[in-house]
Amino acid sequence: MIETRLEELCLEDNRITQIGGLGACLNLKRLDLGSNKIASVANLEKLTALTQLALEDNEITSLEGIPCCKSLMELYLGNNRLDQLRQIQALKLLPKLIICDLSDNPLCE
Repeated sequence: MIETRLEELCLEDNRITQIGGLGACLNLKRLDLGSNKIASVANLEKLTALTQLALEDNEITSLEGIPCCKSLMELYLGNNRLDQLRQIQALKLLPKLIICDLSDNPLCE
């Protein structure tokens, strides 16, 4: 697999249903996957340089893959399907996280 120097990738509004195929993007710092149809945030474990992740306006119900992104500083999850407060406890494992948008999720009601 060839590593790419890509640092920013915007795939907003493309009807994407799952995250995958980003294993070669080891230098990726900003990833925008907003306004798609993503339900799971798995397959992020190789994106250790990621500092900004935008996943608003999707169908996300779990944050299981996010704790591996230790460099994450900004996380945008507004308007998804997160419905239990305990689901966001995993975000405690992100030491650099300073912005976290969870607005318009059922857990905010």
